[in-house]
Amino acid sequence: MDRAGRWGVALLLAAAPLPFGAVLGWTTALYAAVLGLLLALTALARLRSGGALPPGGRTVLLAGGLLSVVPLVQMVPLPPGLVARLAPATARFYAEARLDAAAWRTLSQDPAATADGLLWIGACTACALLVTAHFGRERVRLLLLPLLALGTGQAFYGILEFLSGRNRIFLYEKRFYLDSVTGTYINRNHFAGLMVMLLPVGIAWLLARLQGTGPGRAGLRQRLVALSEANANQTLLLALAVAVMGAGLGLSFSRAGVTFGLLAAAAVILAALWPSGGRRAPVAGLALAAGVLALAALPLAVRGPGRLASMAGDLPGELRAGTGRSAVWAATVRMAADHPMAGTGLGSFGGVFPRYRPVEVQSTYTHAHQDYLQWIAETGIAGGLAGGVVLAGLLVLARRAIRHAPRPGERLLAAGIAAGLGGLALHGLVDFNGHIPANTLIASALAGCLVVLSRRGPAREQTA
Repeated sequence: MDRAGRWGVALLLAAAPLPFGAVLGWTTALYAAVLGLLLALTALARLRSGGALPPGGRTVLLAGGLLSVVPLVQMVPLPPGLVARLAPATARFYAEARLDAAAWRTLSQDPAATADGLLWIGACTACALLVTAHFGRERVRLLLLPLLALGTGQAFYGILEFLSGRNRIFLYEKRFYLDSVTGTYINRNHFAGLMVMLLPVGIAWLLARLQGTGPGRAGLRQRLVALSEANANQTLLLALAVAVMGAGLGLSFSRAGVTFGLLAAAAVILAALWPSGGRRAPVAGLALAAGVLALAALPLAVRGPGRLASMAGDLPGELRAGTGRSAVWAATVRMAADHPMAGTGLGSFGGVFPRYRPVEVQSTYTHAHQDYLQWIAETGIAGGLAGGVVLAGLLVLARRAIRHAPRPGERLLAAGIAAGLGGLALHGLVDFNGHIPANTLIASALAGCLVVLSRRGPAREQTA
């Protein structure tokens, strides 16, 4: 059962981005069902063996429970007087819709969408719980390896389609972002979100391998010779994976993605430079990692010189424009201010926002392009506090995983996972990766890895 659980989770995560980032309704239902089945089988096996929750399982359940409380309350039918007291704007919406004034109503203005959102929170919680159950400290790499293969495959496929000019995603002919690498995603920013998560993990693993290459005081020549030996194949493959993912991220031409991806990569390199236990990444290793990143930037220099710079120069004007994202964010703030206590209902943004959209904004917005504003607008102050607690908990777990890692290689891996999640969290300030099922599922798995690594391990010291 343990082996079946590991394979099941790894295969599901590897397949998650294939159907356009899993944004289709049937894909999320299928993945949630598979995760539920795997979790049920895991729980049954643990009960038969007399085991309890896996280490870290309570932490995962607490986080999932906190995020689920408000949506659960939003779906409970309440008497009209209580709805009017808790959510006056929602009560006015029901009155303007000329619904039965005596009927009990939910605080969510779109209960079906709230149920879907609640189901996905449960699916992500199940994913993180399965990671803690089947991937212990010594097996985390068994999950990170297929994730890195996934990121490399997505980037390679996207680059291949981009350079060929076919502009297809399997049999589907792309209609958007024809001039960017998107992998199997429709939106280049969501593909970039995947790269932002996985590129720092690849860099961290590469540096961990280089940290353990050769004797501690070997010179540059000895280390380069060691890279040509048979046992260096994994190191070279990791370098290739980092180069391909870096090239894919650059050619996505996602301003936020490239910016936060570089910040996450820089955070990993700084973690490698910070000595721990008297050891730090060798200069040769850092030089090789920098060379790999420079190699990844070559396709961007050839195919899009100056394009990112010009896009960055256009950003201030876009934000100031009355029809741009700043106008959408301002309208979302008004929407949240009208529903301060209970929110409009998880997943209800697309249906509620048109009532707040400025007349000059002609485009249809199903998301606020700012995950945190949208979460507060949909779940209110209570949901915002719950989300803040979960984010703070992740920061604590990341600090603990990095600080108490028993081995230098494990410390770097923890830093890479934390940097990837941090980069995605920053990306949420200007986009909606938190509403892309494939990315949230992979982020949940990485969070589960942090839970595993944050537990104190054996004090023995060994290389990566």
